[in-house]
Amino acid sequence: MSKLIFERPFLISPNLDIFCFLSYLPIVLITPFFSYFGIDPMQLTITQGVLLIILVDGAHVFSTIFVTYFDKERRDLFRTYLIGIPLMVFTFTLCSLYFLGSMKFYIFLAYAAIFHFMRQQYGWFAIACKKGQRGPVWISSIDQLSIYSIPIFAVIWKSSYSDPQRWFKTGDLFLIPTWLTDKLHLVFWFITALFILSNLYQIIKLSKINLTKYMIWINTFVSWYIGFVYFNEGFVFLFLLVLHHGLPYLGLIYKTERVTKPIRNQKFKYIFALTAMYLVCVGLSWTEISTPKPFIEIEPATIEHFLSIAFLALIFTPQVSHYLIDMVIWKKKYKILKYH
Repeated sequence: MSKLIFERPFLISPNLDIFCFLSYLPIVLITPFFSYFGIDPMQLTITQGVLLIILVDGAHVFSTIFVTYFDKERRDLFRTYLIGIPLMVFTFTLCSLYFLGSMKFYIFLAYAAIFHFMRQQYGWFAIACKKGQRGPVWISSIDQLSIYSIPIFAVIWKSSYSDPQRWFKTGDLFLIPTWLTDKLHLVFWFITALFILSNLYQIIKLSKINLTKYMIWINTFVSWYIGFVYFNEGFVFLFLLVLHHGLPYLGLIYKTERVTKPIRNQKFKYIFALTAMYLVCVGLSWTEISTPKPFIEIEPATIEHFLSIAFLALIFTPQVSHYLIDMVIWKKKYKILKYH
């Protein structure tokens, strides 16, 4: 084998890639020391959950408005989507809550969020693979299979081994039997071994290592498999899930705004502007989280009942709209990622 070449194609920027994808993963190594600070990594307090949701997950949802609604060029480009999607989401949510009740809608929302998380992670991985040295098609197929198998199996495991009463009522979900999950666990490890062996073959064949590709894969494995299967519940589980999804997205918004706005050459003003942007997102997130959400059951039609449903639909519209708008604005043909 000739001299090994290390490739590091960046996704956001060389330094931001490391911060957004790797900086928080060592938490799994220091969990044994949590007890010294009175923290149980397998438990989640309300304060911990609210802070993670507001500061990262909720903030990343609302950060989309800065590259769409608050940008004239993109607002004109995506006008149809930016008006149509929220109206469609509000109508869909209103009908779902009215005819199905809030519990069924929450279950749909959970699965929509999982799909959104998976697609974003696959997107990062696909970009990393594309920007590096490409191998044979069969290795690319194994790569795709592996990056999808990690979150899919993690969700299957959680649906089998988590206490269903903690999240849903009996009968709300079709729970996969534990014996089937155990069999799928073997399949998962077979796919993982296949990924490792095929990539070792590619490294030997091409004498190149795409560091960014493996960084994303490790990020996915630790955040989903370790988070879901090993920790399953608690602070570390939510910490990994929220940061692995929200932090890279916030980094992407940060980089996009820095490159496309004239203020980028004035460092102090730029930092101030981005800090203000983030605080606005946190404020909107706090408003969404702290607003009481009525539990909607299927009831006879009354004005009070309809108003409660409409209020709840309005609260959830930004989150679901974020899922759909994201599927549009980052497409290559729109060239928002001008720095790539």
